[in-house]
Amino acid sequence: GSGAKAASAQPPITVPDFVQSMKSFYKSPQEAFQALDKNNDGLLDLSEFVGCTGAFTPPLTRKQAEYAFDGFDTYHDKKVNTTEFFGVLKTGRFYQTPEALEAVRMPLSKVTMADFKNRMGAVTPQDAFDALDKDTDGFVARKEFLGSTKAFVPPLTRQEAEYALSGLDADHDGRLRPGEFRGALELGGFFRKPEVLAAAGYGPEAETPVRATPSKQGPAPAKAKAQVPVRDEEPPPHGRGEGDG
Repeated sequence: GSGAKAASAQPPITVPDFVQSMKSFYKSPQEAFQALDKNNDGLLDLSEFVGCTGAFTPPLTRKQAEYAFDGFDTYHDKKVNTTEFFGVLKTGRFYQTPEALEAVRMPLSKVTMADFKNRMGAVTPQDAFDALDKDTDGFVARKEFLGSTKAFVPPLTRQEAEYALSGLDADHDGRLRPGEFRGALELGGFFRKPEVLAAAGYGPEAETPVRATPSKQGPAPAKAKAQVPVRDEEPPPHGRGEGDG
């Protein structure tokens, strides 16, 4: 069992080692989890984990990555969820018990991009950016963004706004460019890397400074929500002899 591994004198990697390597690449554990979770299903599998931790500085060896993954996987289901990931980082030791994770569990004020867009209302990303850019200098400063939480319906909490801001600020300079904001919204996700935005045409070089105040267009009509097809549940097949004779 994993107990023996946990008790071994010198583990291949400790949580502080992991955090130090992770911080060389990502600003926060939230950002790291989002980046490691390649298919955005809210779970890390071993291949995602090994692939990304090889890019840390210093990179994790395969042995370290497997040890760390097992150490995060408190529920032994070969997946690491957010409770396991953030809980283990918070306790500072791999191979925790589920009880220990519950004890440190902290609700994460994440907001999804879909939710963020819904709460933004039926405005174009550019109009939303202009509304947030109170001093019209072509950037949305941290203070402007955090001061505009009531412009969203329902309003963003301070924690949700902090999360959204860090997810939109691709180059981590503490303010939003129009391309960062529009790019994240149009590509449909937070924590997009600057090179991904640039490749999609949202890099800084694609932006022209706006001198005149653009004419405000009316809000776009709200799009009708697509109907999700409902699968008909098939009745379970009857067991043999059930209700017969």
